[in-house]
Amino acid sequence: MIHKISYYFSIKLSSNTDEQEILQYGFECLINSIIPISFFLLFAILQNIIFETLIWITLFLLLRNYIGGYHASTSIRCIVLSTLYGLFMILCMKYIHSVHLFIEVLICSIITIYHIIFGIILNDKDLVINYKKYKLL
Repeated sequence: MIHKISYYFSIKLSSNTDEQEILQYGFECLINSIIPISFFLLFAILQNIIFETLIWITLFLLLRNYIGGYHASTSIRCIVLSTLYGLFMILCMKYIHSVHLFIEVLICSIITIYHIIFGIILNDKDLVINYKKYKLL
């Protein structure tokens, strides 16, 4: 469905086939980003944690640009997994304040290290080979 919507907009904006493909890809990327972020913001408004969510979205997008991310086989799967992951992390942010500060910092550190290591491993075939060869973890 996302593919069809992107295709529709690309043919409306350009008659050049090469430009249409570029526009279509851009629209697909835009839609794949807008849908989860919309869910995050709606959830944040309902839970009254807008500021925390905006900080998380900003840091997540910066980190994802640096290390990449899991690439799902379909756009719908990507949207669903991204949305579930984000909602889970936002819920963690909301309830993590009820634990001791040391445990809070420890949990955040473990989550960050996990995402950095496995985000890179899932996106670079050479790193996956090195990971298996040298058993980094």
